[in-house]
Amino acid sequence: YLNSTQVLRAHMTAHDVQLLRAGYRAFLTTGDVYRRDTVDKTHFPVFHQMDGVRIFDHSNRDAITHDLQHTLSGLARHLFGESVDV
Repeated sequence: YLNSTQVLRAHMTAHDVQLLRAGYRAFLTTGDVYRRDTVDKTHFPVFHQMDGVRIFDHSNRDAITHDLQHTLSGLARHLFGESVDV
């Protein structure tokens, strides 16, 4: 919080609507977000958040599920290494 009437960004999803309205059908947003947490060994008021959005045609649910699993597995391997068990 900056003061009693202004707050720093608490989540990234506020940007999703702008990107969807601009015609994007797949995107990631990443940025710093802030919370009103007391600093201790498990909490810190500043951290990074990533949101992912992808718009699918509803015609093939199996393809959507496969694509999501493939995307998340790829992200996990990119972040944690090829040897990660996903």
